[in-house]
Parts: sequence; structure tokens; C-alpha cells
Amino acid sequence: MPECGIRIDDVHFSTSLARLGKGRVIKANAYSHCSQLHKHVRLRVKIRKTGLFWDHTVADVTTNPDETHMAVFDVKNEKTLAICINNRATNYYALAQSSAEVNGKTLSTEWAHSEHTVLLQCGT
Repeated sequence: MPECGIRIDDVHFSTSLARLGKGRVIKANAYSHCSQLHKHVRLRVKIRKTGLFWDHTVADVTTNPDETHMAVFDVKNEKTLAICINNRATNYYALAQSSAEVNGKTLSTEWAHSEHTVLLQCGT
């Protein structure tokens, strides 16, 4: 059985987009790795903010499985972004889930949670 899994980083400010003058943007990066070649990888990443009664999704991006029609060991999703509209302090966390074809079978991971919920001066 192949060893496959995902890693999701904590939500953070994008320094590269800030340098490009794109404003204040938060992001979360996720990585899918498998010990065997996998293809048609669908790596979904959500940025969520905590709410008074329930949490809210502020960004939800899935990689295009057609972009990994050739077999690979690693896939990354670094395109999950949310633009800050004010400086309100808000708690954020990220979730990631992946599915891929390995040896002709579709395998899926459970949802992974970022290690920390982080307080950022970024109202969305």
C-alpha cells in the first residue's frame, strides 16, 4: 500500500503579493505527497475564519486534476487566497483534502487541519 498524505500550512500573510503591490492578502499552502506515482490529483484547500455561532469559509480552491494527468510524487496548492478588506482582528485556520489515482485506484485523504488557528489583522 502506498504511503500518501497531505500537509497544510497555517494561514499567513502573503509577502510576495504584498511586494508586488497586490495589497494585504492571506493565504494557506498545502502539499500532497505519495511514495508511489499518483495522477489526477485533486488537492482542495479552504481558509476558514472562526465565528460567533459557526465558522465561515473565506476561500476554497481545488487544483485541476487534468494538470496532473502525468504521474507525479508531489503536488502543491499555493493559490488559496483571501483579500483583506480591513484591519479587523480575525482568527483563521486552514483545511486540506486530497484525492488521486494510485495504481489505477482512487484514494482519498481525510481533511487535514492546520496546526494553529492564527489571529491576523485582516477582516474579510
